[in-house]
Amino acid sequence: TPEEYYEAIKKILAYSIKFQQKVQVDCKSMVLQKIYKEIGLTVQIDDSYDVCQAGKTMIYMDANLNLFPCGPYAYKIPDGEFKVNLFDKNALEQLSQFNHISKNTKKHKICKQCSHKSSCQQCPICYSDSDKLCEFLLKKCDT
Repeated sequence: TPEEYYEAIKKILAYSIKFQQKVQVDCKSMVLQKIYKEIGLTVQIDDSYDVCQAGKTMIYMDANLNLFPCGPYAYKIPDGEFKVNLFDKNALEQLSQFNHISKNTKKHKICKQCSHKSSCQQCPICYSDSDKLCEFLLKKCDT
């Protein structure tokens, strides 16, 4: 549920602070800011990653030297069209196609009225059906 998702993020952030571990959390910066505020911390968060960076500023490589636009793509669509082996003849040319993945995003109904739509882009892979999650997080973060 959205509530469980929010509480899970809160739990992993508290763990990371307690044990001085770095953690990468797949959620928007406004959610992280809200949680840090709830647990009494002020943290500067880079929100430039709120927009999908797959194939633009990042590339994921697996142990077999296969390149993907991002980690979620590699795990959810391992044989998809955006997969290149580092030793392919035209690997560098194929990599230039990776930046097209973020153009394949599906806008959700809630996006049209969202106050954060200019800085948010739904991950076309991880959040293919996330209207309820967005509704919950918007209510939580806009308060």
